[in-house]
Amino acid sequence: MTAHDDPGSILAAAGQAFAAKQSDRAIRILEDGLAACPGSRDLLGLLGYMLQVTGEARRAVACYDRALAIDPRFELARAQRLFCLNYLPEFDDAAALRENRASAEFLAESLRDLPRSDQGAPSAPRRDRPIRLGYHATEFDRHLIQDVFNELLPRHDRDRFAIFVYADNPGDWTASAMARAAHAWRPIHGLSLPNRRALFAPTGSIF
Repeated sequence: MTAHDDPGSILAAAGQAFAAKQSDRAIRILEDGLAACPGSRDLLGLLGYMLQVTGEARRAVACYDRALAIDPRFELARAQRLFCLNYLPEFDDAAALRENRASAEFLAESLRDLPRSDQGAPSAPRRDRPIRLGYHATEFDRHLIQDVFNELLPRHDRDRFAIFVYADNPGDWTASAMARAAHAWRPIHGLSLPNRRALFAPTGSIF
């Protein structure tokens, strides 16, 4: 295997080009890489993301669809695909409802095999404790979602809900407004998917 047909080397080269603000070159690297490695979900996922951030939502969705055909449990591609659909003119309210429900149903199904507590579902309502509600998102530090959460989190009834925030971005954000508004702030950047799922299990996490 050479650097030209090794998905890891191709991802690294594309990432370096993108970091150097050479998005066209990064996209070409990934497209050439996919010619050699057409079954790489990771190459398709990164190409989809780079097309997404350069304004080519329709091509990005096509990449995410191909990645999900290879690996239906590729959760990042599923989430980014759902985001991209909002930029397609034919994606109306009915389509949005349908796609969000389908995504939520798939996520719920993928979590059914998680180990359960002997005491039952930890997030089930009980009079002696609040419901644990978890929020998970990437790019808390540079995304408009930060403005949404700054308004949303303080509005929760803190007697009824214990708010857990899972931040998938590097850096220490424990002093941020979102961290202060939550009962618990959990940095999960770099954590493996199985470990994330185990961490999310006690809460009714929203992805």
